[in-house]
Amino acid sequence: MNCKIPIIDYLLHNKAYRMRKQKGFPGWDSKEDTEKSIREMEELFAMISLPKQATVLDLGCGAGNLSFWLESKGYEVYAADVAAEAIDWARDEANKRGSSVRFTVSDASGTMPYANESFHLIMDNHALHCIIGKDRAGYLQNIYKYLKPGTHYIVSTMSYEGDGNDAPPGFDPHSRCIVRGKVATRYLGTAKSILTEIASAGFSILHNRVERDNEGNAELFVIAQKPHIN
Repeated sequence: MNCKIPIIDYLLHNKAYRMRKQKGFPGWDSKEDTEKSIREMEELFAMISLPKQATVLDLGCGAGNLSFWLESKGYEVYAADVAAEAIDWARDEANKRGSSVRFTVSDASGTMPYANESFHLIMDNHALHCIIGKDRAGYLQNIYKYLKPGTHYIVSTMSYEGDGNDAPPGFDPHSRCIVRGKVATRYLGTAKSILTEIASAGFSILHNRVERDNEGNAELFVIAQKPHIN
């Protein structure tokens, strides 16, 4: 996979978060979509075993909606997003809640402020499809590096399985990116290609499924495991 688009600008998410906050959203998603994401994560969590006080990283955390949900389950939660607007929003909400989630502005495809093998779980709810081109390999390598051996990476990400005739607006079939103006904003690989990316980073795929919403959009759910040390 190589997205040959001239502009990649992750910081455009700052404007999007400002707009959503002004409109009264609880975060990136509506209240209904956030609740749906929590239900989906609950189903995936039921398939793995975590220590009661597991250390968890929420990548692409946005305003922290799922980070606070993770904290409510008793986990020690760290959370990161590239958008400073999102992290400011999350920290404000954390102060209101008396939450101890540790929110950080960080590019998850680059250097992050975590020690190797820090986490029992890394959760990625709709971050992977925002990572474009060669950054995807660095992103997955970071996830692998920060997980303890034998632990899990849980991801939900957009995918596209069609022949191009039913493609989302702005979809470029050559790069498989959604392009707004000249900026690549989303990568929509096939489920098979995304699973290959994750496996190529060293993970074992324990579970995967594709679901479609009422509009026919596809979403891939994956549980991947970093192998145990032999």
